[in-house]
Amino acid sequence: MEVGKKIYQLRKLSGMTQEQLAEKLNISRQTLSKWENGTSMPDVESVVGLSMLFQTSLDELLLEGNDHAGEKKTQITLEDMMRINARNRKMNLLLSSGLLFLAIGIIVAAFERMLEITMWSLGYTLYRYMAVGQYEPLYVDYSMMFIPAVLAGIVGVVLCLCYFMKNREKGSAGREQMKVKMEKEMEQQIDKRVEQQTKKRVKKRYIIGPGALMLAAGVLLLVNSGKGEDRNNSSLYGDIIAGLGDEEQFSLADIGEKNVVLFTTDMTYDDGNGHNAAVYCEAYYSSDRKLYELGRIESMGTAYPVSCGERCIYTASEHSLEIYKFDRKGKRWVATRYEEVFDEEGNASYRYTEDGAAKDVSETDYQRAIDEYGESIVVNFGYGASDNPNLNG
Repeated sequence: MEVGKKIYQLRKLSGMTQEQLAEKLNISRQTLSKWENGTSMPDVESVVGLSMLFQTSLDELLLEGNDHAGEKKTQITLEDMMRINARNRKMNLLLSSGLLFLAIGIIVAAFERMLEITMWSLGYTLYRYMAVGQYEPLYVDYSMMFIPAVLAGIVGVVLCLCYFMKNREKGSAGREQMKVKMEKEMEQQIDKRVEQQTKKRVKKRYIIGPGALMLAAGVLLLVNSGKGEDRNNSSLYGDIIAGLGDEEQFSLADIGEKNVVLFTTDMTYDDGNGHNAAVYCEAYYSSDRKLYELGRIESMGTAYPVSCGERCIYTASEHSLEIYKFDRKGKRWVATRYEEVFDEEGNASYRYTEDGAAKDVSETDYQRAIDEYGESIVVNFGYGASDNPNLNG
């Protein structure tokens, strides 16, 4: 084999360009091109540099016909390496396309879900009623919007599965065959490159893990979006608001639950802190397309307005405090009560009651509950039917 061809094959095997090899040998690219084309020969210093760089002997680099069998093996090895590189490019394209389709499917599904949530939100429903006099939101066939998301997800899954299956088909057997064809002098270098490529393929294979997580998230999103769990909650509130009298007012309060709480009352007052407060009201909560009614809750005196805390509602008097919480598991309101009780001699004791069961508590526990009430937010009523011509018919 000519020296130029050997230099060309060794350079290709190492994955270097002419510019990179020329830089390592401190020569110009044109000089290296002439060597590979056979129009000129490298000098002794350059030959020694090539021998050290590619870890081959001077005889193997310079002598022709030294080992025809070894020459044939080197040629086959180079062809195999080129096929491996071409296959890796195809596998990368296959995996990237699969993950891209998965991402598109999930993004489309997420957009549809957010659009559906917005269209069925209580705020949008009230806005639509005030604008056009209708409580029901515009009808949109969301199932049709899911078709491209599902198709993109299916295509992405199929492409990822094809990548995984083809990766398994080309396993250790192919790598062993490639090792058998290599020259003994080049074995360490080729093995190292095969090992590096194997690690890269393993890393790429693990990309399927995030892809599978993305697919699972998309499936959960599709399932949850199909439930439409609270789709009619805004309509439930809308019916109550539409039925209010001219002197009645309502308030929507977010207490940290899945939906806001609706309060209605026919008597409010200014608490002196900028709130249109009430000492009694009706409370409602909607979940799973059902309306839950707390009923009438009442404080004792204007110094103790109805207020809200974290996932709870407060009413109070001078010596008692009631806390209402929504039991999401039991789908019911749970009321607890703290009381300060005095005996005949005027000594105070403190009691806690829940579901009819009472127990004594310390003054510290009682005071802690009172302090939480003091830090709660007063329910601010407004938007009465008499104030809004749209709501008034």
